[in-house]
Amino acid sequence: MQLYGTKSSPFVRKVRVILYELGLDSQVTFIHAHPFVSTELLEINPLGKIPALKIGDGAILINSPLICEYLISLIPESTLLPKESKDRFGVLTLQAMADGLLDIAVALTMEKRRPPHLILEDNIQRHKQNILNTIHWLEGLPDNSCLCPAPDEEINLGSLSLACALLYLDFRHNDLHWRESAPGLHKWLTHISNRQSLKETVYCD
Repeated sequence: MQLYGTKSSPFVRKVRVILYELGLDSQVTFIHAHPFVSTELLEINPLGKIPALKIGDGAILINSPLICEYLISLIPESTLLPKESKDRFGVLTLQAMADGLLDIAVALTMEKRRPPHLILEDNIQRHKQNILNTIHWLEGLPDNSCLCPAPDEEINLGSLSLACALLYLDFRHNDLHWRESAPGLHKWLTHISNRQSLKETVYCD
């Protein structure tokens, strides 16, 4: 298999984390492909988006949730995505929440990279507020909520997605100081970051 992406992309990192968790990392070749400049990426994904995964028969999978679900399906005994519908949809909902958080965070990154005279301060403030609103909501979940991030021994796709999202905030937007307002998430992330899958996939430009 071949995984196209960059090591600064949070969506690519999520796929790489899942590969490590499943023990499939040695079966995948990572191909650096920047979405704005890679002609090779455009040849396999006309959307020009990462990640993209080329599998054994030459088929191309795009979109990180789809890629992750495919990878998990290769290891039937994996518990990263529960089979039981209630637990399964809880995990998928947490993944969707994490991905939505990343959509906003990436949009904020792109806005900050515009030429100074084109930066829209209203957009920046709106993105920041939406991020902090989401953090506040996650922090306030009751302990019995199916959306609560799982402890280390019960790790799943949703929780790993959230870890990648929160670590991306540290990577690109540490001026948000989100940990100060979310001590529970801060404690959870500090612990979960010791997993080898997250240590092996640290963000870098």
